[in-house]
Amino acid sequence: FGSSLTGSSLVPQLETSPAKRVGSVMAETDSWESGYNVEIIGCAAFMVIFVVGTFLHRFHISLLPESLVAVGAGALIGWIFTMIQDVHFTDNIKLEGIVNAAILNMVLLPIIIFESGWSLRLRDFFTQLGYILIFAIFGTLASMFVIAGLILLTSELHGIESSRTAFAFAVLISAVDPVATLATYSHLNVDPLLNILVFGESIINDAVAIAIFSVLNGSEGERLSGDAHPAGTAVATISLQVFILLFGSIGLGLALGMVYVLIIRFSRMRETPSAAILFIFTSCFFTFSFAEHVCNMSGIITVLFCAIILRAYATPHLTVEGRLLASFLLKQVASLADLTVFLFVGIALVFANSHGLLFGVALMGFCILGRVVAVLPLGLVTNGIKTAVGRSLPAENRHMLSWKHLFMMCHAGLRGGIALVLVLELGPWVDETEGAGSVETLRNATLVVIVGFLLIFGGTTQLCVKLLGIRMGDEVDRNELLYDRHEHGCFMRGLIQLRKKVVLPILVGTHNKKKTVHMHGGVMQQIIADHSEEPRRASSSRISRLSSSVQVREDVFDLFGTLDPEAAPEEFGLEEDARDSKEAPGAAEEVTTEASDVVPV
Repeated sequence: FGSSLTGSSLVPQLETSPAKRVGSVMAETDSWESGYNVEIIGCAAFMVIFVVGTFLHRFHISLLPESLVAVGAGALIGWIFTMIQDVHFTDNIKLEGIVNAAILNMVLLPIIIFESGWSLRLRDFFTQLGYILIFAIFGTLASMFVIAGLILLTSELHGIESSRTAFAFAVLISAVDPVATLATYSHLNVDPLLNILVFGESIINDAVAIAIFSVLNGSEGERLSGDAHPAGTAVATISLQVFILLFGSIGLGLALGMVYVLIIRFSRMRETPSAAILFIFTSCFFTFSFAEHVCNMSGIITVLFCAIILRAYATPHLTVEGRLLASFLLKQVASLADLTVFLFVGIALVFANSHGLLFGVALMGFCILGRVVAVLPLGLVTNGIKTAVGRSLPAENRHMLSWKHLFMMCHAGLRGGIALVLVLELGPWVDETEGAGSVETLRNATLVVIVGFLLIFGGTTQLCVKLLGIRMGDEVDRNELLYDRHEHGCFMRGLIQLRKKVVLPILVGTHNKKKTVHMHGGVMQQIIADHSEEPRRASSSRISRLSSSVQVREDVFDLFGTLDPEAAPEEFGLEEDARDSKEAPGAAEEVTTEASDVVPV
């Protein structure tokens, strides 16, 4: 485009023959027609998924996850594409990997990861953070070593003989992504301990897997894979690089999140809720690209922790309706992005050949064994630490992990978008080391694992939860916290004091703690009131009440990605101030909102 602006490049264009110009226009027209075909088929597939998903929810069919419906729709799209002569984007695996990885990284994954951080229950997450890190870090390492060892032992089956290739692939396939499981957990309102451990472990596990894979797949991994470097030196160097990438990305995400909060605060975006919501939405894409291409950090890890900060400290600067609508927008776009990822999986399955399919079946067994090794021993270690730390607490308040919790954690080891993105990012060094076609073998095996686990584990989550008798539904209060304030340890109490004395005054200020701001019109207020009153409208029958409350929870979660779309104070650390204000004299009087704080619709 730039060269065509120069005078020298314009002359050849003017001298182009009419026949060539007509041919160029016809080729461009064919390209547009091909694009329209793809758009029509893709949009029709999404519409079919939404219709099928409606029937699944209506008749409570849990054995068929919506993600698996998306895979089936993608397979149908792939078959249709084979009938369209103009569509050839899957003919070249290298080009396909570049295109799909670019779409997944730049468009789909940022909003998926951002919404995960946004909908995280912060209080429960931080109270269990130490135990989550045990499962996420040491569990990922254990799974990686088990899978890599089994890959090297069965090299005759698939031809993977290099330790670098085995470990790089093992760590990417160890990245769990239990989308279907977590959706079922939220719909059923399962035990918050199980929910937060599976949720928190999955997102930190992704961060650890991405950090290790980035080092092994990059130039540093190539430099250290030679025989000239002792094993100890290579392990130490890789560990240092992983540490820098992981915690550097976390620090960058926290810093960017604070900058965004300050921008929202001092630009008074409270007065323009639509601008604030769109600012939050677009920030995830900027954050990802800035981290990846400017700071050479992990965009996924950076986006995750940026979302946690924004959820905690940007929501006080929004109206109640603004918080609700922001959660709604993020949840719906993330759901659409999740379905698109599984559409890619279905399309790729159609074009996959026999290379790697047998290896994929064996790899499912490797992953299951690696998951068991990663969960069961670390569960015993976690219980030992809980016993030692919680000696002064009653036994029921220590939140020990039963064998039922550990079984469900093993059951939640699904694979998804992260594994797909990372396998598409494998460098050309794999084919150079293992022989031509090795990347295709690993890609096909990854697709088999994603679909197989989704079919086996994704559809049986509700059945297993009910058979094991894990607490769910009305047995669990949606506002239940794992620990009360007086039960926190020294670390959590210090974190609360740091947030109260330093972080909140800077990022939130003092004026937001005593005001509840609503927009005029009352439409969204009525929606909130309707959701609050719906459980009370159920009939006196126990079955009717249970069915009604479960349906309300499903509706709220599907719309907002959280059972508390109004962002209750305990979610962003203002509960101490709210409690103090209630105890203070005259606190019962309603606070009059200033004119500048009332925002017209």
